[in-house]
Formats: sequence, C-alpha cells, structure tokens
Amino acid sequence: MVSLHAARGVPEKQIHVTGNPRYDALRHMDVAARRAAVRARLGLEPGASIALWIGQPDAEDSYETLAAVLPALLRAKTTLLFRAHPRDGAYAGGRYAALLAEAGDTRDVTADPDVTGLCCAVDLVVTQFSSVAVEAGYLGTPALFVLLPGLGGTYIRRRKGYAIPRGVRRTAHS
Repeated sequence: MVSLHAARGVPEKQIHVTGNPRYDALRHMDVAARRAAVRARLGLEPGASIALWIGQPDAEDSYETLAAVLPALLRAKTTLLFRAHPRDGAYAGGRYAALLAEAGDTRDVTADPDVTGLCCAVDLVVTQFSSVAVEAGYLGTPALFVLLPGLGGTYIRRRKGYAIPRGVRRTAHS
C-alpha cells in the first residue's frame, strides 16, 4: 500500500495503512458458531450446500442475472437464500415470486436483519457487485461476482463511472 501511493507522489511519512473499519470487527467473529446458530434458526441442514443471492437495485438486470445463475445452482442441488436489494423495484412488484417458486429449495431472507449471520451460514455468496460479498470474504465465505454482458455494467457505469471493476478477471463470457 505504501509503495503504491508513494509511486503516485504521496510522501511515505504521510501514508498510514489501517484496516477497513467496516470489516475489521469481522476478523474476530466466531464464524463457526454463528454459522451453526443461523442455520438452526433458518431450519437449514448442517451439511447442506447453501448459497446466498445478494441482489442489486438495478431491477431488470438483477432479475435476469439471477435467472441466468439459478440453473447452475439447481444442478448443484444448492439451497438458495434470496435477498433482494431494498431498492429493487422488481422485488417490490412481486416479479421474483414465480422465478423463485421454480427454483427448488429457495428461501426469501430479504427481511432478515442479520446479513453478517447469513454470510456465515452459507457456502457461497452470489451477486453482481454487492459489498456484502466483500464482507463475506472477510468471514471466509467465497463470493461469486456475476457480471453478464449487458447486465449490470450499465448501472455500474452510470453510478460508479466504470462498467467492470478493476482487477475483475474476464471470462470467455465477458
């Protein structure tokens, strides 16, 4: 970190590397205990394969991305915990109901206030670009960022100024 900013002209004595306050407390969490407690609260089997979908506010893109991911989760016999973004108009309008009804073992956890606990309880977090996936990473839960052509990039470009975050590896589908 120091060499990166020093190369950009910042004097080394002015550079202080610290942890991210949002995530630092997660390093001291008993993830295994939280995982067991949340799985028990949700009635999930201890050894079941569980994924958490974290939606985004770009209603149509979020819906279409989830629709594209669901077949792979079904093939893997994965229980899906679904969490819509609070500003997802498609969710508010009931658009996801039929999609989730066809998706096998799916549970809507949108109203669950314990996002950190959900991240502990699952084996994988799937999203387009939610920071909840970063939180999951601090807890040791892997994250899959799914940015399909034409889905999500427009929203990111409009809100953040770029279509694909730097450092994201492009695949054959990019």
